Amino acid sequence: MRVALIAHYFPPDGGAGAQRPASFARYLSGFGIDPVFFTRLIAPEDRSFFDPEDPSLLPWTEGATIRRVPWKAGARAAWEEAVTRAVETEHARNPFAVLAATCPPFELAPFAVKLAARIGVPALVDLRDPWALDGVRVFKHRAELRKEQAIMRDSLRGARRVVANTPEAQRAIRDFLGAGAPVVDCITNGYEAEDFEGFGCKNPGAGPLRLHFSGHFLASRLVGIQAAKEWVRIALGGRAEPIRSAGRGPGPLVGAIERLKTADPALFSRLTVHVAGKQQPAALKIIESSTVAGSFVFHGELPHDESLELLRQADLLFLPLHGVAAGGRSRIVPGKAYEYFAARRPIVGALPEGDARDFVRLLKAGPVCDPCDPAAICEAIRQAATWQVPDPAPEALPGFSRQEIAARFAASLNAALAADGATVPASSP
Repeated sequence: MRVALIAHYFPPDGGAGAQRPASFARYLSGFGIDPVFFTRLIAPEDRSFFDPEDPSLLPWTEGATIRRVPWKAGARAAWEEAVTRAVETEHARNPFAVLAATCPPFELAPFAVKLAARIGVPALVDLRDPWALDGVRVFKHRAELRKEQAIMRDSLRGARRVVANTPEAQRAIRDFLGAGAPVVDCITNGYEAEDFEGFGCKNPGAGPLRLHFSGHFLASRLVGIQAAKEWVRIALGGRAEPIRSAGRGPGPLVGAIERLKTADPALFSRLTVHVAGKQQPAALKIIESSTVAGSFVFHGELPHDESLELLRQADLLFLPLHGVAAGGRSRIVPGKAYEYFAARRPIVGALPEGDARDFVRLLKAGPVCDPCDPAAICEAIRQAATWQVPDPAPEALPGFSRQEIAARFAASLNAALAADGATVPASSP
């Protein structure tokens, strides 16, 4: 089946946003899908803080049919017009059966649905995170939030199929769209099995301990004028759900290490925190102004292969997320979680109730705790230092390898074309 697949992030882009479509490029053809990828051609000067380049992912896309359309920051409309022309040209030459888009950015959803209708094929939206339903993104006020939610509802109702990447997001989107809406599948993120073939299970010993964190600490909206603006927006109703953003910044971990210094000096003397990923100045300032700044080692933005090597060297893995209100459940699983599971090192799960915490518990991968409580994180680090991780092979994590994810995505694409409305089963360990 021939499919037009629009992806904003695609190698040589780096990061989690590019890895999912790259794995589709690598595996979909093996499941009867003939995809043509429509993506950006971006100049280095147009890359933003969260838009790294990683040529090491390019081999994943060898053999794929790719149409790169020049893209400039701030010129989304012009890019969409150019993509429309490119898709229409390909469709006239050799028709597509389905048009799909993999987000983010979430503006791809309404664009893809309209373009699919224009060329007369069903649309599939790989939404991933639930866009205007979670509390990570804060709008200026309630009216702007409601407008964004209306765009989301109208767009997704125009799709033949919608894909969420966690069971909680799947439930939230189903409830939001209501009766008569398209089928919502759950296809999680994952890991490349071959990346972890030589890892082996590693449990902490009595020597030095490397606590590893892959990703960005988000702190710019937690301090100063940006924090004040955020609170005004929240007070005006611009947040879709109540969350505690502190868990996404470095503050709780810094507080935990400071407590460890007093509560367990022997363990503190063995511990270093290794951080892979570009960090905001506000995050660096929080760490550098602490009493434990010397315990942190920053490696900056790394290509995928070098990031894997740091993961191999780790003894413990730090997996944080924001907090949620009492009785709530997070709809997000950090993309790095799946590689952490495959690495088979003890995880310090600074996680709220939700799928990420459920997965860590089910895999017995490490202790979990409140993501915004330094004392709880300190205790979790102490527990992880003696944690014994079960020793399953990576392939024993059902649904989490990227090849399996591509198979499930192919099934969802086929279901978008078919009229039976069959549901693709959710991934779970």
